[in-house]
Amino acid sequence: MADEETKTLKTTKSKRSSKTLPQEQDSAPPGPPIVEEGGWKKFVWNEDKREFLGRTGKSWFLIFVFYVIFFISLFAFFMFNWYLVLFLTVSDDKPSKHGDRIGSVLYQDGPGLSIRPIPDRQTNSNTALIWFSVGSYENFRYWKNQLSAWFYNMPKETPPGSGSLPEATKECNPPEVSNGDKSCLVPIERYGACQPLLPDTSINTITDFGYSRGEPCILLKLNRIYDWSPKGECTGDCLKEAPTELKDYMSANSAAIGEAIYIWCQGQYEHDQENLGSIEYFPGPYIRKSYFPFLNQKNYQSPFIMMQLKRPLTGAVIAIECKVYDDRLEIDDDKKLKNIGYTKFQILID
Repeated sequence: MADEETKTLKTTKSKRSSKTLPQEQDSAPPGPPIVEEGGWKKFVWNEDKREFLGRTGKSWFLIFVFYVIFFISLFAFFMFNWYLVLFLTVSDDKPSKHGDRIGSVLYQDGPGLSIRPIPDRQTNSNTALIWFSVGSYENFRYWKNQLSAWFYNMPKETPPGSGSLPEATKECNPPEVSNGDKSCLVPIERYGACQPLLPDTSINTITDFGYSRGEPCILLKLNRIYDWSPKGECTGDCLKEAPTELKDYMSANSAAIGEAIYIWCQGQYEHDQENLGSIEYFPGPYIRKSYFPFLNQKNYQSPFIMMQLKRPLTGAVIAIECKVYDDRLEIDDDKKLKNIGYTKFQILID
């Protein structure tokens, strides 16, 4: 009995000790928080270690040197690629793709057809209307000055009639053509009543291009495309699409003209054709092939023709369309929208 009571007491004491031990551990008070001396101020500048933002002066210097070398290398790599792309693949004298070659960025479809004078793009950017009053110089001066500036800036003999041609130009007679060294000079005296200096000084030494009389002159030119040349013939489908008047002109003059690209204008609609009257072309409704191609020659002058409207109806808006005729240019509706070998404008004379 005594032994059993002793075992019972030991068991009870062990159970009590096992229960009270965790309670003594849980009730132990937490220690004070550990706080580093200095805080963020010491991180910015550590006086003991001589560190700024955690790095010594030597470490910051090495980082600075690294980024200087890195950005210099990056800039040198960029400039080297720029040199390879621009200076070795792009020429100062000609585009890499040009003319009517396949893949040309300047469209192998052909050049655009433009007129002068044109309306002021700042005040009339969405119209192609030439509007002036007969007899009012201030009213038609804007249109006249554009044509005067065009002729003034043309390369020409200096002085006129001296035979002294501008640099890199030559007088061309068919079948001679422009080349990479010299372009054909466009003679001003071929433009009759639409040239700035009339040959008959008794009339007027400085023309107003017919605007004072209500018979305005309009300039027509082909836009430049590097190394593009027309076929210089109009046969087959081109001849079928040509107006009867142009067919008659070509059959009568093509032998004397030689290879040329033809330009013809007429009223866009039937009532416009009735109101337009007749048209006179200077030197004719053609541009000789000898003025092509454009090869970035010095003093190159884009070839052009002048047309003069004879007795157009006043007080009515007349729509005029002009089209190029050449075997190399097949003008369809899509090309008309792009103004390739085609243009249209309106004229109103008060």
